Amino acid sequence: MLHHRSKPVVYFVADALGWVQARRLEYIQQYIGDIKFIPISAARFAILWNQGKLRDAYVYFATWRIPSGLSQSGQIKFDEGDYSRFMTSVTSHYNVGGGLNPAATVASGRDLKETFDTAVNCLRKFKVVTANSRILFDLLSPHIKNLFYAPNGLDTDLFLPKRDREYSPGKIRVGWVGKQKAAKNYSVVEEAFKAFSSQGVEPKELSVGRQGNKGNGIYSRIVGKVKSKIPPFLIANSTYVDKMLNSFQRPVRYEDMPQFYHGIDYYLCVSWHEGTPNPALEAAACGVPVVTTKVGNMPDLIKHGENGFFVEPNVASVTKAFDEIRKLNAADYKRLSQNIRKSIMDDWTWGKNILNYKKAFDLFFKE
Repeated sequence: MLHHRSKPVVYFVADALGWVQARRLEYIQQYIGDIKFIPISAARFAILWNQGKLRDAYVYFATWRIPSGLSQSGQIKFDEGDYSRFMTSVTSHYNVGGGLNPAATVASGRDLKETFDTAVNCLRKFKVVTANSRILFDLLSPHIKNLFYAPNGLDTDLFLPKRDREYSPGKIRVGWVGKQKAAKNYSVVEEAFKAFSSQGVEPKELSVGRQGNKGNGIYSRIVGKVKSKIPPFLIANSTYVDKMLNSFQRPVRYEDMPQFYHGIDYYLCVSWHEGTPNPALEAAACGVPVVTTKVGNMPDLIKHGENGFFVEPNVASVTKAFDEIRKLNAADYKRLSQNIRKSIMDDWTWGKNILNYKKAFDLFFKE
């Protein structure tokens, strides 16, 4: 791929090491062996840069908002020439725009066009930019020359199908993973879970959020209390997940996340905007059909009725979808499950998706 006598060195700058950004690097390193990557935090980068170090280094910022934020806050001053050795990624709609609710991508009161123009003017400076969803790529490609569509891949050896019980249409189990922030449209998740409970079966509601700044972990949080009525949708209920209900915050290793997905029948994503809903991809790799809004790379993954279902970002649409889903029998579910796993194996492995990253790095090192 590269034509250097020795491995080129790239400093990979992430918001926090041990977070999803750093995990992306682990897979890039695994598949691109002719580059030496040195991961450092944004805070450490700022210190080294202000000491006059790294001025001649190749730097790959995990997200463009890192150098933009450092620059706007006055912590760092970049010259135009510095960007000739900078590469970055656009991994969300924040401070860019687009998505199903553009107003939710910017600070309150900020003009959408001004925000988009500011983002584009910043991104144009970088030698190479990647976008991890086709929606983001299509939004930015008319304005940015060296932009690559580089979606994330999946570790399909880690995320494997393994159901922990027979599928029962009368006891559908729904899971959700993520931070409770604006993009995730979490209020709809809460309201949908409450609507599920009115139909009369089991009471557990569990959200799992990734924890980035306190190590390499994931934490679990109960978002609802056990009630006397039993709703029909068991929210992330498996033997393993039940153990998490004993504490409000319990670290869970990334490598243990497949066990969470093995305990659910469907994965729910109602986000307003995403770069990549990584948990949806992880669940899909485990053979869990995804019920989702048309965000991030979901339109490229989901074929409605074949391997998952599309919904609008509101409670009525979600509950209507699950009314229909409850009519499906075990054979229907098996078909959905097999199809979503096949979709991942065909198009979403790191072995396939790394190719676009390789093209991006080829241009990055091109004189």
